[in-house]
Amino acid sequence: MATPKTQTQKDVDAFLEAFNGKKEAVTEGLKEAETLAKNTEGQLNKHFEFLYEQLNFIKQLLNDSTTRLPIYEITQGQKAIEQLDLQIAAAKAALAPKKKFSFKSRKPSPAAASPPDAARSPPVAPLAAAAACPTEVDASLLASRLSAAELTSDEHSVSNLADQTIDLTTKKGMRALRIFNLQRCTVYTGVVSGSVFLENCQDCVFALASQQIRIHSSTGCDYYLYVRSNPIIEHTDRNVVQARFAPYNVHYPDRDTEFEAA
Repeated sequence: MATPKTQTQKDVDAFLEAFNGKKEAVTEGLKEAETLAKNTEGQLNKHFEFLYEQLNFIKQLLNDSTTRLPIYEITQGQKAIEQLDLQIAAAKAALAPKKKFSFKSRKPSPAAASPPDAARSPPVAPLAAAAACPTEVDASLLASRLSAAELTSDEHSVSNLADQTIDLTTKKGMRALRIFNLQRCTVYTGVVSGSVFLENCQDCVFALASQQIRIHSSTGCDYYLYVRSNPIIEHTDRNVVQARFAPYNVHYPDRDTEFEAA
């Protein structure tokens, strides 16, 4: 006689069935994109929009299930989502490339940050001043610093931290950055040539320079941004998001040179 499954086992089975089904659908969709690449750009772009919608569904599925899943399943789910996100981005870049993004046309000003123009800002309260974000990165002030030896590829993730300061300005050539499950942390980056994705972060400070920034299920954070367009806010109630935005104003060695070369 088979041993009855525990409620946790039942929850895991139900989650994996739904999660893997959607993951396989996205994988098949990536194969279809290669066929659509021969068609019009509009069809291909719509297909990638659909893939991102499916990916967002998978992310929400994991978020909704975290209280019922063991930490192993949560970690594996996060890794699978990150991999799918990178695969979609790589396929879109290869099959539907856009004009190369450049920081050269608009370098960040060394002057103190001021609130962004209201007409260009997301519908949230702007920062009154940038005092909460130090404009000089000092290693002596860091509670936690990730060295270049710990970050060996051009795609990185930072996850599951609380009350830490992470300085990534020393890591050059980052193409993508994924940030998950941070509480009361401060994160600095230099130039990220691709996208930054934040998910499930609370009461953090982010100083980010990137082509695209996507904010998912995060509240109470301050964002100091240098980005090509307004950040994309997903699955977050903008009435309670309590986010504040201001221009990127972090100074670090060789910053101007890095922006010129990007």
